[in-house]
Amino acid sequence: MVGVIVILVGTGLFLAKEWARKLWLGLVSVLLILHLMRLILDYRVGNFVLVERIIEVLLIGALALLSWLWLQRRSNGELRVDSSAAT
Repeated sequence: MVGVIVILVGTGLFLAKEWARKLWLGLVSVLLILHLMRLILDYRVGNFVLVERIIEVLLIGALALLSWLWLQRRSNGELRVDSSAAT
């Protein structure tokens, strides 16, 4: 189910749809929160795979940060060069 949603959102991002940008930022935020909760739970339980969970959270955090930085830029329409200036 989650994979289907991610594929649809990825397709929307490829086609530069505004709804996909907003949905991706929401999904990556939820993913980061879930991984943080999992890290805290593993720490409380005393699970010995804590290093693996920390690496997961760092990677997901990097994905979230890069997504927010990249997708919060101006919209694609504002980034396009005006073609009438070249004529």
